[in-house]
Amino acid sequence: MELSPRSSAWLVDGAASTEADIYSTLALGLMAATTPAWTERYVKLLDTAIGRVLAERPVGTEARTDPLTAVDRFGFASRLVLLLGVRAAVCRDHAWSRLTFTAHSPTEFIWTPDEIANSVASRLQRPDGCTDGGRLNGSLLAAAALGLRLAGHSEPDQPWPMPDEHAGHAGHAERLCTILLISALAGEGQALDLLVDRALGEVVAALRTGGSVDGETAAVALALAREFDRNDIVRSLSERSNGRFEDEAAASHPTAAALAATSGPGRLRSLTHGIDQPLGAVVDLDEGVASLSRAEWIDGALLLRLLTVDEDPGAWMTFRITGAEPRLWYLTGIDRSWMDVTSSAVIMRVPRVSGTLELTPGSY
Repeated sequence: MELSPRSSAWLVDGAASTEADIYSTLALGLMAATTPAWTERYVKLLDTAIGRVLAERPVGTEARTDPLTAVDRFGFASRLVLLLGVRAAVCRDHAWSRLTFTAHSPTEFIWTPDEIANSVASRLQRPDGCTDGGRLNGSLLAAAALGLRLAGHSEPDQPWPMPDEHAGHAGHAERLCTILLISALAGEGQALDLLVDRALGEVVAALRTGGSVDGETAAVALALAREFDRNDIVRSLSERSNGRFEDEAAASHPTAAALAATSGPGRLRSLTHGIDQPLGAVVDLDEGVASLSRAEWIDGALLLRLLTVDEDPGAWMTFRITGAEPRLWYLTGIDRSWMDVTSSAVIMRVPRVSGTLELTPGSY
């Protein structure tokens, strides 16, 4: 599945269920972690997703019912706290100091992020109050706990039920997602490794024996395998589907497939430590012209991988680098590129072609 920063807006527009929202939120966080010097794109997408949730009325809740505390609608609170947590990991500003739920007129419900975190943490202390649609969903509990951790809020000790390795439907997407989320919370351990191997092994076994594995389960299995660097499992899944595994998953469950496409060894677990704040950030890049598939500072140098929509070497694209100390920079990578260093920003003018730019600090 091809997934680029430019094409990622559908992760917000297309998600239409609790599970899809969890997958898309995690995928946005993982994509932002690959471009830590270009948070502008993902902050916008996460803000859009948060605004959409605030304008939503959960099914079955009345207009005068606070959606955040509604009985048997924990999926709403879980999705919101995960979104806020990933948003905090990507950019720690105070844009969402107050959240107003707009779909519940004439009653107005206003919360601060800390109040939301405290409410969800309190509910996690009694999981019987965390049902959604009449059932307890382990992935919702783990998603809420992960959101709290990403936001820097303490979460209860193991508020999720550890999946039973003897339970039926061992390869079901919900169970695989729960294991993936738990891995980000619990870190590493032999018990978790065994649980991962067993769950993934059963997916491969089902494919090997001609059994049916739905696209959502297939995609989440890929995400889990890549998170734990199980390349043998990734190869097996690909071989059993004649190389069409991700394409078939993308057709039926695109947000789960997006999570698989953005996953990598330890990537979700590293997200819990927060995205390193860059030395400077790329802003004002016209997303209709180009996007960044890589934007990170390495030993003081900034590497930018630009992907243009339509290449035109005779045209130009511009953007700024803010927050970097004004100094002499050596610029290499795309011919005819030039910069203007001011006291507040580095102004870039680059031919409209795909390629990699490297800005290396020089001496004054």
